[in-house]
Amino acid sequence: MQKLSIKILIPVILLLLCGCKKVLDIEPTDKIKAEDLFADAEGRKSYLANLYYQLPTEDFGYQLQGFNYNGSDVYGSGGLLQAMVTDEAIHSEWGTGIDDNDQHYWDQGFKLIRDINILLENIPQLNVSDEEKDQLLGEAAFLRGFAYYGLVKRYGGVPII
Repeated sequence: MQKLSIKILIPVILLLLCGCKKVLDIEPTDKIKAEDLFADAEGRKSYLANLYYQLPTEDFGYQLQGFNYNGSDVYGSGGLLQAMVTDEAIHSEWGTGIDDNDQHYWDQGFKLIRDINILLENIPQLNVSDEEKDQLLGEAAFLRGFAYYGLVKRYGGVPII
């Protein structure tokens, strides 16, 4: 009985492992491929604009907009008042202030660095002038350095990826 179940089980497993390859290798239709995005001048411009938008604003009034903050109920319900970001008002939608005070600098900082690295990986394959490649490389290097600066300023030593 046990030999029979093993003889049936092995072919079934092999069939399942080999049978779904074409079904699982479907290209997504809702995403732009990197080579298509960077091949177009407007695509490069939009991608760079998004990178600049994600940069943290390094001043004393820094709020959640940097690192591409997507908003919350607080922002959608009338914006910020000075009382909302000081001890004059306590807002439960912002958490306790103890465990939710990092404002996601760590993960959003490395998301920005990942997005910059995607640009850097694609620059050598671009069909543009050397001058434009140098411009893109320079901007990407600055953006990555500034993103690391924002992380180091908040956390000290950070891993370089």
